[in-house]
This record gives sequence, C-alpha cells and structure tokens, in this order.
Amino acid sequence: MERLRVAVLGMGVMGTNHAIVYQGLAETALAAAVETNPERADSVRRQFGVPVYSSVEQLLDETDFDAVSICLPDPAHVEPAVALAQAGKHLLVEKPLATTLEGCDAIIAAAERNSVKLMVGFTLRFDPRYYSVHEAVAGGEVGEPVYMYARRNNLLAGARRLAGRVTLPFFLQVHDIDAMRWMGGSEISRVYACAARKVLNDLGVDDVVVSSLHFRDGSVGCIESNWILPDSLPARFDFRLEVVGTHGRATIDLESQGVAVHDGTRMRELDPMFSPVLYDRQPPILREELRHFAACVLQDRTPTVGGADGKAATAVALAIEESLRLGQPVDVDYG
Repeated sequence: MERLRVAVLGMGVMGTNHAIVYQGLAETALAAAVETNPERADSVRRQFGVPVYSSVEQLLDETDFDAVSICLPDPAHVEPAVALAQAGKHLLVEKPLATTLEGCDAIIAAAERNSVKLMVGFTLRFDPRYYSVHEAVAGGEVGEPVYMYARRNNLLAGARRLAGRVTLPFFLQVHDIDAMRWMGGSEISRVYACAARKVLNDLGVDDVVVSSLHFRDGSVGCIESNWILPDSLPARFDFRLEVVGTHGRATIDLESQGVAVHDGTRMRELDPMFSPVLYDRQPPILREELRHFAACVLQDRTPTVGGADGKAATAVALAIEESLRLGQPVDVDYG
C-alpha cells in the first residue's frame, strides 16, 4: 500500500496530535517535523524518532516528503504554506487558513498554480455529532433553517497559555462560523458583535464575544464564546450547537460527555471523541480528518473543506473584529 509521507510544522499541542495520527495511520508515515523551540524539538525527536528541523528551508533541503500539516500560530501560516506549495507539497492548514484575506488568497493561488491539494483543518466537519446534525438538516428533517446558535466556551487556563496571541473570533468562533455555513448552506452577509473585558485586561483581549449573524437566505444566527470558565470546571469546555428549522430542531450539547473520573479530590470529564489516545491511536475526529486528507492526495480527490471555505471563515471573523472595533453592524467582505 502506498503511504503518504507527511511533515508537521509546529509541534505544540495540535502539531503533536497530528504527528501521533500520521504515525498510526496505515495510509501515512511521519517523515519529519519543524520546531524552533530547541527543548521541544529534542522531545519530538525522542517521542517520534524522526528528524526535526528549525526551518522550512532545511526541511525541503534534507527530507523527502509529499505533504505537510501546518500547525503554526495563526498569523504564521502564509509564508510557509506558499513556499511548500511552490515545492509541490500538498497542504493541510490548521484553522484559520490565514488571518487576512490577502493571506488566504496567496495560499489558495499557490496551491492552484502548483496543482497541490489544499485542505483546512476544521475538525467539526469530522465530528460524528456535528456530521449527524448536518445530515439531518441536509435531509430536511428540521425543515429550512431559520435560526442557529452556537456556544464555544473554554477554561481560563487556555487564555492564559495563549497569552493574548490570538483573538476569540479566530481561536473559537471560526469553528462555528464554518459549521453554520456548512449546516445552513448559506453565506453570512452581515455581523454585529459585542464584547466584555473584566478578567483578561492584562492580556489585552476580550473575555467574551457574542456575535449575531445574518445569512443571505434570510436566516439568523448567534455565536457566543468565552475563555474565562473556572479552571476547576470538570469539563474542559462548554460547547453547544442548535439548529431551529421551519418544522423541527436539532441540538448538540457537549458540556457533559458521559465520561467522568474522580481522583478523590476533584472530578474531570473526558470527551471520548477527541481526547484520549486509545491503544496508541488518536480518537475518531482528528484521525478521520487526517485520513480524509491522505485519501484526497493518494486518490486525487477534492477535500471536503478547502481553501474557499477557509477564506470565507476568515472573512466572517474579520468582520466580527471590525464590528467590535466600530461598535456597529458590518457587512462581510469576501474579497
């Protein structure tokens, strides 16, 4: 069986998860990694037994590979993605594709010019719970969507770890922006967002952002996100999605996963679809996403979530940030 040789750029939490999956899939082989932090690079060498480089240039010079997962910080996607596409490497770019429309266009154009696959890492597309609701909506079980609501709230420790390097629209809301476009089948035409700051003033970021969305088909939506939940909360997050249609309703509630562990001092809840490594294999969501990427390359298929989807989500997130800045509704500019 032909195996896709994949490199991973950025070996933080998500990059490490990608590497675990690539080593575990029958369709892929982890070829190398890029990590600029020396201590983390040494740890990656020990854990995965592959070469770890300090730059994309060194990776291209010294390793034979076919594709790459880009798991770098949000603003750092464009330059390596373009360089790797020009070298003929297929691209999986973690969300967001880029933080500017110009950056999205540069990546998309480079992938098209060099005939390489481009996929954006929106994991909700591969979550069985979100996929089931998508299929129910697409099959007409709730009727025509009228209203959608999403909640994506994280622990305070996550915001402190990220230390102001990202914003809520790009870190959390972008997931549900893509999910709502996918669920409802309509683009978002206008947004109006508000925010509050009481906890994270020292980081210069919002505690909470609530965004109202107007879709081109006349439906409306709302996305609520914060990253100030108490770290003692048993669940590491509070996620929800609701689709109300002309004759029905579909919901996802992920605060309680039905799996809890108590160590005698505190309780923690686990998401069995995403969190645990099961017999050295990552759980279904990320595994299915990366398997899909590999299949698209090996079988010359079109990724289910491509550059246009990534650019659309970025356009909406930028409009939300502009609405926050101006304090008024903003039309979405898709460029």
